[in-house]
Parts: sequence; C-alpha cells; structure tokens
Amino acid sequence: MNRLLQIAASVALALWLGGLVALFLFVGALFREDRTLAISAAPTLFNSFATYQLFLGMIGLIALFFWRSMVRSRWISTIIVLFIISLALAAYVMFSMIPEMEAIRIGGQSGDSPRFKTLHGMSMIFYTSQTIALLLAAMMIPLAISADAVSRTAREAGPATRSPGDIADPVATR
Repeated sequence: MNRLLQIAASVALALWLGGLVALFLFVGALFREDRTLAISAAPTLFNSFATYQLFLGMIGLIALFFWRSMVRSRWISTIIVLFIISLALAAYVMFSMIPEMEAIRIGGQSGDSPRFKTLHGMSMIFYTSQTIALLLAAMMIPLAISADAVSRTAREAGPATRSPGDIADPVATR
C-alpha cells in the first residue's frame, strides 16, 4: 500500500510541477510569437491549468496524508506542508485573481489597467512560489521513500536479529 501511495504522490507532483514549467514556457512563447493571439489564448490556458493543478494537488495531498498515516516521517510532513502552500496559492489565484483579471480583460482594459498589472505581477509571484515549493517537494520525495524503506527494513529485521556490526542494507549482504 505504501508503494501505491508513493507512486500516486510522485506522479501528481511530477505532473503538477511539469505543468507549471510548461505553462511558463508556452505562455512566454505565445506572447513572443503573436501577442494578439496570446492575449485571447492565455486566459484559456490559465483557466484550464487552474482546475488541473487543484485536481492534481488534491490527489497528491490525499496520497501524502494516507502515506503519512502509515509512516512517521518528517520528510513526508514537510512535503505535505509544501503541497498545502502550493494548493493555497493555486486556490487564491483561481478563485480570486483569475476572475478579477478576466473581468478587466473582458472590459478591454488589460493593457492599461494598473489593477490588472498588479494582479498579473502577483500571479507571477504566486506561480513562481508554487514552482519553487514543488521543486523542493520533488527533491524530498526520494528521501522520504528511502527513509520509509530503511525504517521498514529495520522493523522487519527486528532488534533481536541484528547486531551493531550488521549491515543495514539487505542487498549488500547477498
């Protein structure tokens, strides 16, 4: 069961982080290539991605909570905190910033509005913060999996079957 939860959390994290990086690349390329098209297409990309990331974040967070309920691990707890921060930022962007930016854009003032520029700058900071948090989580997942495997091996071996000089890695003893 732990392995399935590890896989679910890892896949959700990889898709979410990869999606953020792809969003940066695609929207940037779109604005460089055809600004007029980008102004009409970017909102659709951001709206779609907002739903996508909330879905992935919740799947990953649920998997992490179940994994954490089975294993005592500071790594998993830290990853959960990073997921919660990223989800909170994503939810704020989706439910507060995007609707306001969309209303300004529909009103035809996205290029001139100081409020739009402020929201755009804040959303860039939020997306960048999410990317950093998820990158940190991605670096911690292998550590959490490794710590889980080591503690499981130690529990299965039991204290009576190991002496202080024994090798902890069962593969190394073969």
